[in-house]
Amino acid sequence: EEGVSVSYVVLEFTAPFHVGAGGLGDTYRYVPSFTIYGALEALRHMGVDHGVRRVSSAYPLVKHGGDLKPSVPTPAFLPRSLLSKIPQGVPPPKAVKKLKKLRYIPLDCLSRLDSFEVVKKGEDDVDILCDGKPIEAPEPRLVVVERNVLSRHLGNADVYRVVAAMPTTYYVVYYEGGGRWVFELLGKIGLGGERSSGLGKFNVMCEGSAPAGSGDRALLLGVGRVREPRGDLHVEYVAWNCSHGLVGPTSVLMDGSVLEKDSLEFEDIVTERCVVRLSPLYLWI
Repeated sequence: EEGVSVSYVVLEFTAPFHVGAGGLGDTYRYVPSFTIYGALEALRHMGVDHGVRRVSSAYPLVKHGGDLKPSVPTPAFLPRSLLSKIPQGVPPPKAVKKLKKLRYIPLDCLSRLDSFEVVKKGEDDVDILCDGKPIEAPEPRLVVVERNVLSRHLGNADVYRVVAAMPTTYYVVYYEGGGRWVFELLGKIGLGGERSSGLGKFNVMCEGSAPAGSGDRALLLGVGRVREPRGDLHVEYVAWNCSHGLVGPTSVLMDGSVLEKDSLEFEDIVTERCVVRLSPLYLWI
C-alpha cells in the first residue's frame, strides 16, 4: 500500500537455526516468513502486544563490491532476462548455474534492475554485476547437532540428530509496525525448531528503513498464498506441523515471486488449532 513505512533489522545469529524443509534431516537456508509469523504469534499468546502487522523472511546479507548490504530475494524474472547477456566463450551450463544461484540481490539494486549485466570472469566463469560492482551471496554451512531425548518406555537417553544452518553472514528482516525491541525479544527466544536446546538465537545489530519503491508489480519478501496468482511465480508445495498434526502440503508462492497489482488477495491457512500466516510483506518494483 502507498504510504506504508517499511523498516528492517540486521541480525547476527549466535547459534545455528533449524527450519525443517523435510523433517529433522533437512533445513531451509534462510528463515521463511511463516516461521517468523509463528514466533510473533507465540509472543502474542504470552501477552506481548508486538504491533508487527506484516513481516518478511530473514535473508542473508550480500556482498556488493566487497561491502555487506541488506538483501532482497531476486525477482523471478531477472535470471531469465540475464540469459541473453551471457558473454561469448562461457560454457552455458556454468553461466546458467551461476544465474540460478543468484537467490538474493542488494536492496539498493531493486530500483536499478536495468543496470544488471553479466561479464566474463577467467576462462569459463561469469560475474553478475549491478552498477558495475559484483554481487556475492554467502551460503550458510550445514551442521549436524546431536541431541538427547529421554525414552518414555525405557527411561534411557536416546540420541537423535538435527540438521541446522550455521549462518556465515548477517541476516535482514523487513517489517511493518512494531519496532526493534520486538526482534531483540525474539532473539532471546530463538527462531525455528529446537529453541529449547539453544538453536535459532540472535542479536539485533542495527536497524534501518527501506525505500517505498514504485511500479505496478509486487515483489514478495516472504511465502504467500493468493487466490488468483498472476505474474512471474516461484511455486512450491509446503506442509506444516501444528499442534494437532500435519497441515498441507499446499501450493504457495515463494520469496521472489512477482505479482501483478490486481492479484494481491492473500489467504492464510486457518484451522481449529492452527494458523499459518501466508500474507507476507512486499515491495513495489
